[in-house]
Formats: sequence, structure tokens, C-alpha cells
Amino acid sequence: MKIRAVLDTHILAWWTIEPRRLSRRQKAFFLDAEKKGDALAVSAITLWELASAVERGRLDPPLPVREWLEEIESDALTIILPLTSAIAYEASQFDREFSGDPADRIIAATAVCHGLPLVTSDAKILRTGRIAIV
Repeated sequence: MKIRAVLDTHILAWWTIEPRRLSRRQKAFFLDAEKKGDALAVSAITLWELASAVERGRLDPPLPVREWLEEIESDALTIILPLTSAIAYEASQFDREFSGDPADRIIAATAVCHGLPLVTSDAKILRTGRIAIV
């Protein structure tokens, strides 16, 4: 199974809860990946970010949060990528203008270390030009 890209947290939330928020290009990307049976990668820290967003009232998932996360984790087209020493190092190498959010750094570093594009709409990440973006 080919891994197509790493999903940023907000993209995964939109894909599972509010697909209308995805850009036309992002929707086409998801449809093509599903059609071809390509996997979409998720950094393990994304699951924590989703749970935290629900706890803070920023997301309203279709299921209780634990069940929702388990559904994401067990989806045949989703691969959860762990934090590794290489990812931790790469995350520490982004300059301060990239993002001060450690989770953003880890997610982006996950994409870099795996040689995958990142599906994101995050303006700070888009401006860096350091990562291939979908």
C-alpha cells in the first residue's frame, strides 16, 4: 500500500467532520487516494491534538472522542506514524518563523522524514516553502 501524504490535524478533522471546509484541490486529493486505495498518514501527535480540541470545545466529532480516535486509527486507509528520534531532531531544526507550536513542528517533520507531502491549509507552514504541500 502506497502512503500518499501526511495529514495536518485540521485537515483530518475537516475530512472526518466537515469535508465542505476542504479546498477543491484537497477534496480531489482525498477522492483520488480513496479511489486508488492509497494510505494517508497521520502523525501520532495528531490524535492528541484532536482529543485536546474536543476537550476545549473546538471540535464536535460524530462519536464520543475515544471511539472517534479509534475509528481513525483503525481505518484501512489511515496509517499512524510514531514519533521517532529522526522526527524529533527534524522538528527541532525548523526556524522560529516556521511555527512555535510543537505539534505543528512534529507533524511537518513527520512528512519531511518520510519524504511525503503534507496536506495542510496552515498559512505559516505554507509560507515556509520547506515542505511539499497538497
